Amino acid sequence: MSDVVHAACSVLQGSVLGPLLFVLYTAEHVDIAAEIGINIHIYADDNQLYVDCKLSDTTDALAKVERCIAVVVSWTSGWLLVDSR
Repeated sequence: MSDVVHAACSVLQGSVLGPLLFVLYTAEHVDIAAEIGINIHIYADDNQLYVDCKLSDTTDALAKVERCIAVVVSWTSGWLLVDSR
Protein backbone atom coordinates (compact mmCIF):
# COMPACT_ATOMS: atom_id res chain seq x y z
CA MET A 1 0.00 0.00 0.00
CA SER A 2 1.21 3.50 -0.81
CA ASP A 3 2.01 5.99 1.92
CA VAL A 4 -0.52 8.73 2.58
CA VAL A 5 0.74 12.15 1.49
CA HIS A 6 -1.16 15.32 2.33
CA ALA A 7 -0.97 17.87 -0.49
CA ALA A 8 -1.87 21.55 -0.28
CA CYS A 9 -2.82 21.56 -3.96
CA SER A 10 -2.99 18.93 -6.67
CA VAL A 11 -5.01 17.32 -9.43
CA LEU A 12 -6.30 13.81 -8.89
CA GLN A 13 -4.63 11.13 -10.98
CA GLY A 14 -6.95 10.15 -13.83
CA SER A 15 -8.72 13.51 -13.70
CA VAL A 16 -10.03 14.96 -16.95
CA LEU A 17 -8.28 18.21 -16.05
CA GLY A 18 -4.91 16.51 -15.42
CA PRO A 19 -3.59 16.50 -19.00
CA LEU A 20 -4.87 20.02 -19.70
CA LEU A 21 -3.30 21.45 -16.55
CA PHE A 22 -0.03 19.63 -17.31
CA VAL A 23 0.09 21.23 -20.76
CA LEU A 24 -0.68 24.65 -19.29
CA TYR A 25 2.05 24.27 -16.68
CA THR A 26 4.74 23.04 -19.07
CA ALA A 27 3.92 25.32 -22.03
CA GLU A 28 5.94 28.10 -20.42
CA HIS A 29 9.05 25.89 -20.46
CA VAL A 30 9.24 26.37 -24.23
CA ASP A 31 9.22 30.17 -23.78
CA ILE A 32 11.87 30.02 -21.05
CA ALA A 33 14.16 27.85 -23.19
CA ALA A 34 13.68 30.09 -26.25
CA GLU A 35 14.54 33.25 -24.29
CA ILE A 36 17.82 31.69 -23.16
CA GLY A 37 18.65 30.17 -26.56
CA ILE A 38 18.20 26.52 -25.57
CA ASN A 39 16.48 23.86 -27.65
CA ILE A 40 13.79 21.86 -25.88
CA HIS A 41 12.02 18.62 -26.71
CA ILE A 42 8.89 17.79 -24.72
CA TYR A 43 7.19 14.41 -24.84
CA ALA A 44 4.63 13.21 -22.30
CA ASP A 45 6.12 14.05 -18.90
CA ASP A 46 9.72 14.44 -20.09
CA ASN A 47 11.54 17.65 -21.01
CA GLN A 48 14.93 17.48 -22.70
CA LEU A 49 17.13 20.55 -23.00
CA TYR A 50 19.93 20.59 -25.55
CA VAL A 51 22.30 22.99 -27.29
CA ASP A 52 24.07 22.67 -30.62
CA CYS A 53 27.56 24.12 -30.35
CA LYS A 54 31.14 23.87 -31.49
CA LEU A 55 33.65 22.21 -29.19
CA SER A 56 35.17 25.62 -28.49
CA ASP A 57 31.78 26.93 -27.28
CA THR A 58 30.99 24.22 -24.72
CA THR A 59 31.59 26.51 -21.73
CA ASP A 60 29.01 29.00 -22.98
CA ALA A 61 26.61 26.20 -23.90
CA LEU A 62 26.89 24.69 -20.42
CA ALA A 63 26.25 28.10 -18.85
CA LYS A 64 23.07 28.47 -20.94
CA VAL A 65 21.80 25.03 -19.90
CA GLU A 66 22.56 25.74 -16.23
CA ARG A 67 20.80 29.11 -16.45
CA CYS A 68 17.76 27.49 -18.07
CA ILE A 69 17.59 24.82 -15.36
CA ALA A 70 17.83 27.51 -12.66
CA VAL A 71 14.99 29.50 -14.23
CA VAL A 72 12.80 26.40 -14.56
CA VAL A 73 13.50 25.42 -10.93
CA SER A 74 12.52 28.93 -9.85
CA TRP A 75 9.40 28.73 -12.03
CA THR A 76 8.35 25.37 -10.55
CA SER A 77 8.83 26.74 -7.06
CA GLY A 78 6.62 29.72 -7.93
CA TRP A 79 3.88 27.34 -9.10
CA LEU A 80 4.26 25.21 -5.93
CA LEU A 81 5.43 22.22 -7.98
CA VAL A 82 8.53 21.56 -5.87
CA ASP A 83 8.37 18.65 -3.44
CA SER A 84 8.60 20.22 0.02
CA ARG A 85 9.15 16.96 1.92
